[in-house]
Amino acid sequence: MCRRKESRSISPTSVSSPEGSKLCDAAQKGCEAICTELLRKLKSTSWCEVVDTLEEIPKVMDKFWNVITELRIADLLRQVTVHVDSPRSQVARTACVTLATILKNTNYTRKPDFYEAVTALLVKTSSFSRPVRRAANMALDDIVCSVDFTQAVTALCVHGVGHKSALVRCAAARLLVVCCAVGGGGRGLLRARPPSAAAARRFALRALAHLLEDRASDARKYAERLYMMLRPLANFEAYFLTDVDVEVASRQMKKFDQLLKLDSKDR
Repeated sequence: MCRRKESRSISPTSVSSPEGSKLCDAAQKGCEAICTELLRKLKSTSWCEVVDTLEEIPKVMDKFWNVITELRIADLLRQVTVHVDSPRSQVARTACVTLATILKNTNYTRKPDFYEAVTALLVKTSSFSRPVRRAANMALDDIVCSVDFTQAVTALCVHGVGHKSALVRCAAARLLVVCCAVGGGGRGLLRARPPSAAAARRFALRALAHLLEDRASDARKYAERLYMMLRPLANFEAYFLTDVDVEVASRQMKKFDQLLKLDSKDR
């Protein structure tokens, strides 16, 4: 079998014969050569060449996402994440788009590379440049809708909810709503197994409690929307009272359940 220990999954048809195995090996060698060249260009001192390379990655890698090794995914992620932090708006904007493309096509969520990538994008949601802010938000939308649900939720909670910037906290709150909407209207969040799902649930419910009392009104609005999504689910109350401080959880449930009743009467 031609798949290496660190490779992405390969179609069974590609390894079902000696000819298929040769083609697979050739594809992996081609991918390795392309990645080496891309990494070299990404380290260029010319920002114009860096932008061109960032724009080139989605095109040239389109045929290689299923054979790229995890080592090369990590290499590309680290180098592109560096450019997300660029003071040049064109470089940062393009890096945001490219970062989303890599994560969306590989579903790569290993620490610390995935968390660092998400953190860099979250920080850019508070950029002084509107195009960069827009690119970062759109990139995060693509990522949370494509990668493993529990890893996306955990990264947002750990690196976004407690950020000093209100714009970052607001972005994290909005993305948690998106995650839960995609995850079966919140059903994918309220799970006890596997351990990673339980950890994501605890992070998310504690983040919800924090955001419901956030100083920024936009962050609170998204938190209220998330509460309204989760509250009707049968196991929400038990988990909320378990994962969050009981006094805080009870107080918030009393307050926001009243708002839910008022909202339902208005309808």
